[in-house]
Amino acid sequence: MSRPVRTVTAQLDYRRAFDLLHAHGIHHLPVIEGKRVVGIVAHRDLLLAAANFGSTNVPVGEIMKAPPVCISEGADIKDAARLLVLNHIGSLPVIEDDGTLVGIITETDIFKIMAGMIGALPEDREQDEDASLVC
Repeated sequence: MSRPVRTVTAQLDYRRAFDLLHAHGIHHLPVIEGKRVVGIVAHRDLLLAAANFGSTNVPVGEIMKAPPVCISEGADIKDAARLLVLNHIGSLPVIEDDGTLVGIITETDIFKIMAGMIGALPEDREQDEDASLVC
């Protein structure tokens, strides 16, 4: 799970959300109202918006997927992976019992766990690169 979570409001122009994704090297932004998650917007959603709307001001709320599929903070990683697969999504906002956003788990997080890379030291990554194949 990643913390802190970068978020946007439904009123933000989609181009600003796109800039935020690129500035922070992320692919998913929970859309919040107060402390509650009301939607989620992914990089691919914003790319489609750019193709369809160009320079027109369009709020994220018109592009976001709502309601979002979320997972509780205490849930098992297998449950998170199952939700990602069953819902064909790339991320899950992680919420407390009261609905407050506390983190986000992504496909990449799941892949890193499966590959044993969570908490890997930089020198470990260099060794892994030696084992990679280019097709």
